[in-house]
Amino acid sequence: MAAVSGANGEAAEELERLAADYFRGHLDTQPVFATTLGFAGYGSRVADPSREADARWVARLRAFAARGERVDPSGLDRSQALTRAILLERLRLEADSLEAGTGEVSVSGSIGGDLSMTLSMVGHASLPDDATAEAFVCRLEALGGYFDALGLRYRRARADGRLPVASGVRSAVRQLDGYLAGDPATDPLLRPLFAATGPDDGWQAKAVGALRAHVRPALVRLRSVWADELLPVARDDEHPGLCHLPGGEQAYGAEMRLYTTTAYTAEEIHRLGLERVAELRDEIGELGETVFGTGRCEAVLQRARTGGGRIFDGPEDVLDCIRAAHRRAQEALPGWFRDHRLPDCEIRELDPHQAGGGAAAYYLWPSADGTRPGVMWVNTRQAVGRPVGGVEALAFHEGVPGHHLQVSVAAGGDDLPDFRRHRRFSAHSEGWGLYAERLADAMGLYGSPEARLGMCTESLMRAARLVVDTGIHGLGWSRGRALTYLRANSDRSSEAVENEIDRYIAVPGQALSYMVGQVRLEQLRDEARAGLGSAFDIAEFHDLVLADGSMPLDVLAASVGEWVKDGVPAR
Repeated sequence: MAAVSGANGEAAEELERLAADYFRGHLDTQPVFATTLGFAGYGSRVADPSREADARWVARLRAFAARGERVDPSGLDRSQALTRAILLERLRLEADSLEAGTGEVSVSGSIGGDLSMTLSMVGHASLPDDATAEAFVCRLEALGGYFDALGLRYRRARADGRLPVASGVRSAVRQLDGYLAGDPATDPLLRPLFAATGPDDGWQAKAVGALRAHVRPALVRLRSVWADELLPVARDDEHPGLCHLPGGEQAYGAEMRLYTTTAYTAEEIHRLGLERVAELRDEIGELGETVFGTGRCEAVLQRARTGGGRIFDGPEDVLDCIRAAHRRAQEALPGWFRDHRLPDCEIRELDPHQAGGGAAAYYLWPSADGTRPGVMWVNTRQAVGRPVGGVEALAFHEGVPGHHLQVSVAAGGDDLPDFRRHRRFSAHSEGWGLYAERLADAMGLYGSPEARLGMCTESLMRAARLVVDTGIHGLGWSRGRALTYLRANSDRSSEAVENEIDRYIAVPGQALSYMVGQVRLEQLRDEARAGLGSAFDIAEFHDLVLADGSMPLDVLAASVGEWVKDGVPAR
């Protein structure tokens, strides 16, 4: 932050201390995430998933918020004022979500499940030397206690009548059984050691020993909690939503606010979803005439779902398609974005243990210390015969001009406090990813009418998410009703649709962030274009959206409003 003096200087200094205190506290509570980000000193630790740990952190978040309210915003420069506004919203939303405690009713084999999250986070450490390898083995040993603590929390939730959904429990057990059937010597948790070149080879044997002695026995115990204690009393598929739990309506409200950074009600988001679904079905019908010779949306989706167009030959074919789309996007950036130096983005296949219930693709942010690049993880399960359709849209969402570009631009803001560079608001982040899919069309990046149709079907699924997520958790929909609706408004396979619905059940509200964020970004762009007229510059608008880091949508709207009012970028 810029140096200032007097009373305003004291306010700026306190804000700087507060931002640093919050981020250090966050890393302390999420040490695996800290390692993934590239911050040293956390490599041997795991999180405490207990209710008591959450309560302690909520108390600190509330205390941080009280400190932030006491910081006088008058006289702060623009960046400092943004930091205060973003931080206050972050503290409030995070505390409210933790108090909701939805994680303790979310047993699942989906991307948000316990095993999937552990594999994706622990398996991405960088181990350049013996010290980091030793810390990594200590972390593996500590994972035993972590999984036991998870089991205890699930037991406590059960005692309070807060129960998971049986279908989610069954999928988690299946996923865990598949993992436990694998050879510990090739365990995906050991990926960092397989990739390391600096540490002594003996650390691999020690890591396998930690898996055998600590991780796998604890997972067997956790499996018993799931299968023997939770499954017999779990909620059935008629009652999968938070609205069926004690305090569920308030909990879902907290999650909606966290993931959308809006005050929209479940009913309002549900209506928005229905409106967008109708618009997109019309667009899909129009494109279907070109691609399949039919304008009926149902017929177009069925043809796309069953490979009526071009299909992939296998995993490498999928990866080649994504790599080619990524290259085209990088070459097309001038004129649409400022000249930003983009680091490499690696494109890798998702581990089989995650692929079964995993997303089609996801992006892993690069580490802050530069030891690990940004990675686009691609699910190539059932690649043979997979329709080409939406794969290019995935590439643009996760890579360029999506998340890889997004994080690269924000990382260039060296004057930003760490929490603004490394903590993300889902509506801004995922909203940008979905915005990028549409932007890629304006940039001429889609390689065929089929790929453009895939862009539309991907958007349709995101719009349908608004309907089914609010339907499940706010309006009391059954799992079967949600499955039926998403199948009718998606070109995904039945298995993929089930994975999607189970993800929405397990992580309430997160699926809302994509379309809510995209709609708001497009509104802000159109308002800025109308307000600035010929002075509007799309590259400046994109820089304004990205370069200040992730932020709540209302804070972003105020920043764009400043730009329109002043006629020059607010940055």
